[in-house]
Amino acid sequence: MRSASLPEVLRTILYDSRAGFGWDLVTLTLNDPEYEIHRLLDSTSTPRSDFPELMFCDDLNLVDQLFEQGRRPTLGPYRVRAHTSLFPKTEQRIASVAILPLIRDRHLIGSLNLASYNRDKFSVESATDFMDHLSTVLSVCLEAAENRERLRFIGLTDGLTNVNNRRFFDQRLLEELERARRGNVPLGCLFIDLDFFKTVNDEHGHQVGDDVLRHVAQLIREQLRTIDVVARYGGEEFSVLLAQADLELAIEIAERIRKSVEQWEYDFSEIDLEVSVSIGVATTELIEPIDDINEVAHRLVEAADQALYQAKRTGRNRVVSYEASGE
Repeated sequence: MRSASLPEVLRTILYDSRAGFGWDLVTLTLNDPEYEIHRLLDSTSTPRSDFPELMFCDDLNLVDQLFEQGRRPTLGPYRVRAHTSLFPKTEQRIASVAILPLIRDRHLIGSLNLASYNRDKFSVESATDFMDHLSTVLSVCLEAAENRERLRFIGLTDGLTNVNNRRFFDQRLLEELERARRGNVPLGCLFIDLDFFKTVNDEHGHQVGDDVLRHVAQLIREQLRTIDVVARYGGEEFSVLLAQADLELAIEIAERIRKSVEQWEYDFSEIDLEVSVSIGVATTELIEPIDDINEVAHRLVEAADQALYQAKRTGRNRVVSYEASGE
């Protein structure tokens, strides 16, 4: 797992280890008070829903109390009051557990929680040398994977707005198209452009312009689902991928974004400023089905861009779909 991605490390811990060692249940608890690991995992092509056994918390005090002095692995009988929160989705009766502390730089970062329906599987008398070694190795692997994701995340994130950048969008577009094709579901694409943004910069300065971009990016994110992707495509233009979204849903989400920006009251240095966006909408339903996934990606982006051009040409502050544009 030395160079594995965060999703790969999580799969190894939660699923491969269970099969390899014959454990009945495996869950993982990670400390994530600032939602940083959430964001790192969301930035990959693997949704958090793929790991139902992964749990996050912002306070590990209750978990810390389960360990003996020195934070050694704890093995023994299952106790409902102490262990229920670590195994919330089991339907069978657990008999014994092993709780392994995950520690880096003397800080508890989480716990690996093992359970068995056999009372003798994890007994108090069991030797814990292997468990000690396992918790150390997994702690190092998790930290390394998180650090790799942080570096990757920095390279795929727009520094001003803190949303994804175009490089990330182009990469994720192909992944989402492949997923949509496998599931036989549509993929929606929005191109969003701030109206008269050059005027904002010319009349109020780039500091105000940057502030507007940051706020608009946040407004867009607030209207999206967790499975959707937003990126700063360039300048004052944003792009959005809407998973499992047909044209009707894509237009509905686009209209929500348009209204939220239109209704937003800008308050910066007592400047009275009205902000609006034009949005072009396209979905794979409107694209001729072809085998070349790269060509499909090109046509989907081009369709959304053409619809955006139509929205700006016909008055701005509006949503226009590729179908409605007459292309």
